[in-house]
Amino acid sequence: MIPETLRVMVACGEPLLREALVGSLSVCADTEVVAAPGRPEMVVAEAAIRRPEVVVVCGGEAQWDETALCGQLKDLDHPARVLVVGPPGDDAALLAAMRAGADGYVGSDESVEDLVDALHRVRRGEAPIPPGMLGTLLRSLIEARREDDEAVRRFSALSAREQEVLALVVAGCDRREIGRRLYLSPHTARTHIQNILVKLGVHSQLEASTFVLNHGLLERFGSEPGANTKEAGDARRLG
Repeated sequence: MIPETLRVMVACGEPLLREALVGSLSVCADTEVVAAPGRPEMVVAEAAIRRPEVVVVCGGEAQWDETALCGQLKDLDHPARVLVVGPPGDDAALLAAMRAGADGYVGSDESVEDLVDALHRVRRGEAPIPPGMLGTLLRSLIEARREDDEAVRRFSALSAREQEVLALVVAGCDRREIGRRLYLSPHTARTHIQNILVKLGVHSQLEASTFVLNHGLLERFGSEPGANTKEAGDARRLG
């Protein structure tokens, strides 16, 4: 059963706004402000100690990186849900927050009542988003899914050997090192790399690495650097 009182931490870089949020939430009967760190480097440490149910994140100063804080809060052993307070109608800010792992987003022009309602919705597992910004978020999700499907299609066109070579490219190996690890000549390794670039539709090894990392393809498909190196070496020695 969810307790009635909601434990909230306020992470805000603007002192006046932070005080206003703490003051407004403190007088609400169903919310308890357990911490309100004034420096970004204190946010994650305080969250680990206080274990709030929801963290209200809003910037206000250049050194406050809301997206970075979202990711760090989600990496805690006891991750809190995150509600970002950002510029109203700012689609870019909304998308950045959601991609970083935020559980909800409210505009800074919302009332205290709306903020408290959003906090409780986040605790219940809902994702409060300003109605006027839902279209942008949905279109972004659809486009991201389309791009991911295309990335998977391109990656799946690679042979098992090419996926091994690609994993080593991502690890920063040059063609001589790839050849050494996979028992290939540098020329053969270079040919594999060229084929990989064509199949992925990129122009350089850096682009290939970025493409793979952005979509988490190696982790998703179990391709590891040199996965078949031992088998290849054994076959070569036996041959």
